[in-house]
Amino acid sequence: MRKKTIHRLLLGCVLMSVFLLSGCTSILIPQNTPLSLNPFEAQGDNHQDSDIKSNTMTNIGDGTLYDVSESGNALLINETTKVPPFSNNINMLKPETKTVSSFISSDKRLTNALFDKENSGIFYTEKSADTANGGSTQLFWTSADRRTTKSMSQPAEKIQAPLCLKKQNTILYINKDNAVIEKNTNGKSKTYQTPNHLFIDKMLYDSTRQELIFLGKRTEDAEQADLYKASMKDNETDNEGNLILTPKCIARNVFDFSLSSDNKHIGYISVFNKDRRLSIYDNETNRIKNIAEDTYDTVTYTADNYHIVVTKHSVFGNQNYQSLWLLSDDGKSISQLTAPILIMSKVIASPTENAIYFSSNKDNEQTSADTGSQYVYCINFEFLDEKNNSKP
Repeated sequence: MRKKTIHRLLLGCVLMSVFLLSGCTSILIPQNTPLSLNPFEAQGDNHQDSDIKSNTMTNIGDGTLYDVSESGNALLINETTKVPPFSNNINMLKPETKTVSSFISSDKRLTNALFDKENSGIFYTEKSADTANGGSTQLFWTSADRRTTKSMSQPAEKIQAPLCLKKQNTILYINKDNAVIEKNTNGKSKTYQTPNHLFIDKMLYDSTRQELIFLGKRTEDAEQADLYKASMKDNETDNEGNLILTPKCIARNVFDFSLSSDNKHIGYISVFNKDRRLSIYDNETNRIKNIAEDTYDTVTYTADNYHIVVTKHSVFGNQNYQSLWLLSDDGKSISQLTAPILIMSKVIASPTENAIYFSSNKDNEQTSADTGSQYVYCINFEFLDEKNNSKP
């Protein structure tokens, strides 16, 4: 009898340990429940206390989030009309007032959109209907007053998903030959190519060093990419007349990365054993600092350049559900911001405020990218001490 009692106590202790280590707040809250968490109720293991005072999550509109303006006062949202005549729209959403205005309307799929510098216009891509050749995607620019629209690419180019703003009126995109095309709204262009024609999944531009930061794969179907940076100042050309991008590898097997707005640091997630490691690359010293290890998926720097927002999936349930966490980039503080939810867009931090934006499915069971079934959420947070808003 005594042995049975001891066994039951041991089993209870084991179960309680698993419960606590897995994050009790997330377990007790139903998945995809739109709810932000009090930072004092959800702390990470092996980290100091949260430096967040409070956070709130608010539903501010419908659709899929594409971008946030430099001033932080407008969002670009993709939404399909719910009643005939059906159209695909890029709308502008004001987060403070929750007011929506239509910007682009098309009978084609609108697959991406970026604000131009100083809100002077919008770059966006349209995908034609599927054909025997798989259709094509074209890049356009429309001025802020919507009076002028310019074609930035040709249908035969079949441009690929990643877009990157270089400077005002100048965009970077990838063509079917994996070349990086630099194009401005006046029609001037340059073509860059890596020596081994890397397949580029994501790219950001470091204006301080005039370098392209990107994820590159050696083959299109490779499971993981590597993180590179390459100077765009050089004028050396290859045999085909393309400007040569000579990439320097920062890290191998990288899932996602984010460049701080001051261009000093790159936060990235790489494969490490069975988990994924969050690391910080210092652009000035080329040193790497490992911050944390967990089931991270995406990473985004906040406006203060000292904190990082990550999404993390659970090892126990449906991995389509992700929770949002806020970490200091020295690894000393971590706070859980949300319960597990279906995140269906990029997670974008406001460049001016302590705010984070993303889209989540309305339907708990739906995992398709139906823009008519998504809400746009804003998470506002406050720091315990104002000194945490700037890096010491």
